[in-house]
Amino acid sequence: MLIVAGAKSKEYRSFGVFAGIALGMMLVGTLGMNIVPKEYFGVAERFSVFAAVEYNAVLGIELFRMDLG
Repeated sequence: MLIVAGAKSKEYRSFGVFAGIALGMMLVGTLGMNIVPKEYFGVAERFSVFAAVEYNAVLGIELFRMDLG
């Protein structure tokens, strides 16, 4: 939903861009878990796990910087 909103509105473009990056990182992590050897499973898993955490941080910063007045 945020990707679509970012594509439609210039005001919320950064939300859409960062949501797209986070979605891409989650997909890379999911696909990577099946591709890499078991010894490196945790590295690929981190992309999926930290994508949500990093997007939450970016969303908080963007909302903090927003002019609500």
